[in-house]
Amino acid sequence: MIQFTFKKDKAIEAILYIVNEVNGLDVVLLSDILYKADKLHLEKWGRFIFGESYQAMSLGVIPSNAFKLIVSKGFDADNPLKFDNGHITALRKADVDRLSQSDTECLDEAIRLCCRCNEADSKDEAWRKAWNSADNKKVIVDIPVEYIVEQFKNSEILLDYLKEIDAIEALWG
Repeated sequence: MIQFTFKKDKAIEAILYIVNEVNGLDVVLLSDILYKADKLHLEKWGRFIFGESYQAMSLGVIPSNAFKLIVSKGFDADNPLKFDNGHITALRKADVDRLSQSDTECLDEAIRLCCRCNEADSKDEAWRKAWNSADNKKVIVDIPVEYIVEQFKNSEILLDYLKEIDAIEALWG
């Protein structure tokens, strides 16, 4: 199973970037934007923006680490975000120097795609495959990166690349 390393500091900056761009942002729309941005980035560049892991819930896909950071107030003592009644407010601007140009391009594209229709909908084929394979008693189901990659035109090449990178990282620890 392919996994990326979660980068908390980069996650905070990506979330701040989105929150500063989208007025009235709630957790559902943020989750949708992050998922779309990561799918775009994965297909084009072979990695997620900050190494997120995704899970399927009845309402759609959630970014598990980012969700925990926001909902549990798991940021540092000088929390740059305010979470209240499901809505998120930024208390500072994002440090865009911590995000690559490809990161911000994919975040911008995801914002445009998600906010154009003003409705969150992350129930894609990866969500369906994970959700349908789950035990009916589960409320949250992990979505393997492989399920996400299977949706891309270049899926076989990208899966081979990701497996090679995973093997190299395992060797180097």
